[in-house]
Amino acid sequence: MINIKYNAEKRELWQKFQQLEAHMEVFAFSSSSSSLERNYSHSRYLAAARDIKPGEVIFKEAPLIIGPRLESAPVCLSCFHVIATPHTCSNCHLAELCSPACETNPNHAGKECELLANAIISLEDFQYLTSNYDWVLPFRIMINIKYNAEKRELWQKFQQLEAHMEERRNTWIWESHKNSVIQGLQNVGLISKDEEEEELAQKVCGILDVNSFEIRSPDQELLRGIYLEASMMSHDCIGNTHLAVDKDYVMTVRASLPIAKGEKILFNYTGPLQGTECRRDILRKGKYFECKCVRCDDPTELGTYMSAIRCPKCRKGYIINDKDQWACQDCKKKFSTKMIQTVLDVGQGYVEDANKFEQHALELLLNRMSTTFHTNHFLMLDLKQRLLSIYRDMILLGSNMSSRILQRDIELCHEVLPVIETVEPGLSRLRGITLYTLHLPVVLLANKEIQCGNMDHNQFLSKLEEAEALLKEALALLFYEPAKTPEGMLAIEAKEALKCLRETIMDVKDQVVTSHMRSIQ
Repeated sequence: MINIKYNAEKRELWQKFQQLEAHMEVFAFSSSSSSLERNYSHSRYLAAARDIKPGEVIFKEAPLIIGPRLESAPVCLSCFHVIATPHTCSNCHLAELCSPACETNPNHAGKECELLANAIISLEDFQYLTSNYDWVLPFRIMINIKYNAEKRELWQKFQQLEAHMEERRNTWIWESHKNSVIQGLQNVGLISKDEEEEELAQKVCGILDVNSFEIRSPDQELLRGIYLEASMMSHDCIGNTHLAVDKDYVMTVRASLPIAKGEKILFNYTGPLQGTECRRDILRKGKYFECKCVRCDDPTELGTYMSAIRCPKCRKGYIINDKDQWACQDCKKKFSTKMIQTVLDVGQGYVEDANKFEQHALELLLNRMSTTFHTNHFLMLDLKQRLLSIYRDMILLGSNMSSRILQRDIELCHEVLPVIETVEPGLSRLRGITLYTLHLPVVLLANKEIQCGNMDHNQFLSKLEEAEALLKEALALLFYEPAKTPEGMLAIEAKEALKCLRETIMDVKDQVVTSHMRSIQ
């Protein structure tokens, strides 16, 4: 205690001493709904301090730092808008900004601008700094660790986040960061070439890779940010949280399902519509653990068969992976992992090469791939999602779609929705978008049918009420989206559409009553 308080000569050593594991059982955050607990076998995690209902806010958090992701498109280094006409900072003569006004933005102004201004660089170094954004976020973090005395405690917490240094050391990702980030910064003198500095830079890159969240800029360009509290959420492929980030990059974490007191706060680190092997590979390579959740341990993925391939021998059953052994459920024939991977690679190639905006080509490919993959396979779902997006845009742009295409749109929605409900239950952004998409062809098809005389007013009213129920549920799911996001704007559209639809329903009800009165007179 005396040394910690009074030994100024070895202050840095004593700060390191205080960071050693003390096996404290509870680390408290300023959140009424969650607490950070120490579990000896599963490391740190967030757990509910009380029962939490779906839609309830668990916590809100501003980012510690945000910046361009790896291989980012050119964005302003202050406000992160996509750069249309580049403006080079007049102070450091290096940072690419979108306007002179961004020179005073704290994201760039200050120590960063000062260090860049003092850098002695060649033409090659200039091109590295202005054409490659991989260095930006690691460099900003290192500046804050070194010079930001006001937030020293926060940056100490950042350094305590998991970096998996030993698992990464001397691997391809270690060498990649060394070549694309560290050596470039060393060459221009922004970080030193000593071993300790390089080790810190690798740790920063590791923490970013393992803990950062993908967020969107005002122009929908993907960025990445560090949220200290949110980083403590445990992973599960069936999460119990809904995350939303507003225009100021404040993250709101809500319960997507009921969470009982003491239960872990769970977030799916991967995509809900990815297959098990794909999810596990992402977690293994990027997060350094093997997922053992209920969904990953079920060969059928909770009955969705999202990774199942039609058996080429019996043509009836589907091949699934049960305990690292691919075999047909019906005829029991076994298949090698290499063979399955080859089939997946070919299918993935077809999907990637397909024209994303041409519905006929996508429909043909979907039909072709159905002879090989289960209808719910993640590659098939990718194609269906693309088609639904195309059909939704056609409707919103006022295209006169045939009854056949409208019926096809409805079929696709009904095929996708049960999968979404299974793998992302509760408060689901994806389900909200799909329900909104579904209500559109239901209304348009009903209008066509009554105009053609194929439907009476009672049937027409029933279809409109069906669309109303879909729209109400979609709005309930999209209600929590920040207003300036695409999903938030869709929620606004859904609210207006619901108002118009209800007015139409009232008019049709009046017509039904009038028609009934005439019939009994």
